[in-house]
Amino acid sequence: MNQTVLTKNMLSDEVIKDLEINAVEQEVEVTATLADVVASANKLDPVFEGIRKSKRSKGKLEGWSLASCEDVQGLLMYKGRLAVPHSMRRQVIQEIHNGMEVGHSGLKKTYVAVRASYRWPTNYEDTKRYIDNCHDCRRAKPRHEAPAGLLTPLPIPNM
Repeated sequence: MNQTVLTKNMLSDEVIKDLEINAVEQEVEVTATLADVVASANKLDPVFEGIRKSKRSKGKLEGWSLASCEDVQGLLMYKGRLAVPHSMRRQVIQEIHNGMEVGHSGLKKTYVAVRASYRWPTNYEDTKRYIDNCHDCRRAKPRHEAPAGLLTPLPIPNM
């Protein structure tokens, strides 16, 4: 199925009047994607700048294994994925967990979706903490515990 997008120049004034189209030119606000926001934060983060400078040494710097870090075109990559600064981690998990692609799924699916594009040292722990405290998930998901049984009275002690 082929579709043609009609622009203002393709329609005559008579057609616009007949169809009662108000051709108003508006500026469309383009919002940045999550990956773009994380990439710009990656470039500006002072911790990541320190990692880039001390990349030649071995060991860890603020939880980041220097051996697992690499600088690719000005972006810090951690274990082959885009490294996420501490200030952006909650937003990344929130966007993926609450997003339309995954939509409040459990820990495993959210973690796999986060890990597919982004990495940081405490990736799993942060994702688990966010999901454990997600209000919608706690309210909507069923409990997997047996219901409490009948109460049994305690025996009366002998004096």
